[in-house]
Amino acid sequence: DLFAQQQAPSSGTTTMRIPPGGVGFLLLVLSFAFAQPTSGVLPPHARRSLNSGNGPPRNLQVVAEEASDTDVVATATNEPHAEQALRQQLLSNYDRGSFPFVTLWENQNGTRTGLPVELGLNFHRVLQVDPTSSVVDMIVWVRQRWNDPRLAWDPEQHNGIYKVNFWVADGSGPGGETSEIWTPDLELWNNAEPLAQTLVSTSAVVSSDGTVFWSRPGHVKPVCKFSGLSDFPFDTLRCTLEIGSWSYSGLYLRPIMLDGVGFSIGGSETAGEAYQEFDLGTVECEEHVYPPFVNAPLEDWPVVFYHISFQRSWQPYARGFVTLQIILNVFAFTCFWLPPHLGERMSLSITAVLAAVASELVVAAKLPAAAELTWFAKFSTVSMLFTALALIESAAVIYFYYLTVDDLVPSWYRWLERNILRKESTKPANSDEFEIEFEDAQETDETQPTDQENGHPADQEKDHQTDSIEANGRTPSLRNSVMFEEPPPRPSRLGSKVTLDSTSDEAPHEHRMSMTLARELSSFRTRKSIKTILGRDADDFKNSKEMANNHKWQQVAKKMDEASRLIFPVLFAIFVTTAFATAK
Repeated sequence: DLFAQQQAPSSGTTTMRIPPGGVGFLLLVLSFAFAQPTSGVLPPHARRSLNSGNGPPRNLQVVAEEASDTDVVATATNEPHAEQALRQQLLSNYDRGSFPFVTLWENQNGTRTGLPVELGLNFHRVLQVDPTSSVVDMIVWVRQRWNDPRLAWDPEQHNGIYKVNFWVADGSGPGGETSEIWTPDLELWNNAEPLAQTLVSTSAVVSSDGTVFWSRPGHVKPVCKFSGLSDFPFDTLRCTLEIGSWSYSGLYLRPIMLDGVGFSIGGSETAGEAYQEFDLGTVECEEHVYPPFVNAPLEDWPVVFYHISFQRSWQPYARGFVTLQIILNVFAFTCFWLPPHLGERMSLSITAVLAAVASELVVAAKLPAAAELTWFAKFSTVSMLFTALALIESAAVIYFYYLTVDDLVPSWYRWLERNILRKESTKPANSDEFEIEFEDAQETDETQPTDQENGHPADQEKDHQTDSIEANGRTPSLRNSVMFEEPPPRPSRLGSKVTLDSTSDEAPHEHRMSMTLARELSSFRTRKSIKTILGRDADDFKNSKEMANNHKWQQVAKKMDEASRLIFPVLFAIFVTTAFATAK
């Protein structure tokens, strides 16, 4: 053998036993080793292969060629302590709570601009868009890249190690107790929850030139100032994310778009949405700089804007609410074909109104209680207005169908005209006239003394009725007592008085007739009150004049229904067509 490796048991060192005549060959090997472009020392795994005592002897040139074909990763793997040594070297005297901005400014030749921090978001999936609370929940991958000169090294001096991972916990900034390096404190300014609580703690990859790349998956929950909600349910909501440094101004940190774009969408098999109300639409990234404060005129505040749009699935609302409103209006219009005397007509109209209100309440729960009107709110309001008008039309038709008066002048206006507008002075009564009140007529008749000695009040009342029959020549029934040719003077109000001439010879006989008439009128008022309470039929008329008046008003109700059958459906069809034409 050219070489033989012998282990010294006492010292733990390796000795070389060179055979006689091998001195020249040894010199040749040494000269070949010093002639390599490396530092003159073979890689460790090449030396082990050369010094191995197993197998046949190997040529030095073959061993050197095998060493040159081995990549840097294999070299670092074979040297597990090299990365540990590099980490210890980089983190010695390293302050993770600060950044050497002064050194950065010295390298900028006095310009003093902040550290560029490249920011990029990969939008993975939209979880929830809540317009009522103005909060959006998305799964994103937040990526940052910057340069830390304290973490740079020469790979040639560390067995070709080009990248090292450093753990960063508890979000950005100095981090928690387990964070190893400094990270910029970029924060979502319009956040519902801070990024430190919604993003996963991961390791940052540091390159040999000091470039740090930090990527974290997690949630982003911004509080959005939505726009486009006025077109609900055919709306596309737009929200803006604002990300920037919270502690450092533009003099220290300057966030910019990663690779000049600043965002990406998807990239994995699990990205995207399915069977959701909102889908991710478009994304735009923009750099913006806020002006300095008065007390710091050299420090502006740069941020990065992400303008995101969310497309709503309008089909469920069109099927469940818009179409339902149209159908309810059609049902409300069918009451125009029902006869007025059917009670189901009013029931159908009222049911259509209540169903429209219930549909509006269900949709209102999905929208914020705001002053702005949405497309659906306008559509629902006009739709309920049509159903309400159909209900009012039905009530008016039923009113005219049972009406029996001559005109539509209300009683309160007649009273106002009689007592205020046309007020007349009343004449005083003559002294030779006596007045009998209708309310006391029956009582006076009952207390009148009898002419016969053994008379009875009932017999006296019978005699009065007989006299009344003889005087009039017919039985004073309820209907006939009020339909004589020359009716007695009707009292203008309750408590009015009938005036009789006391000097006439027939005064006692006329007095008895007045008492009978008072009783009949009192009975008539009682029966009229009972009919008012219990109601009456459409053909239950007191005289032929009421029948003629009712026939006239029934014709009015009929014409109202005929006009409504045409006007309401046509106007509603025009409204629906216009509403869908203006929907975006």
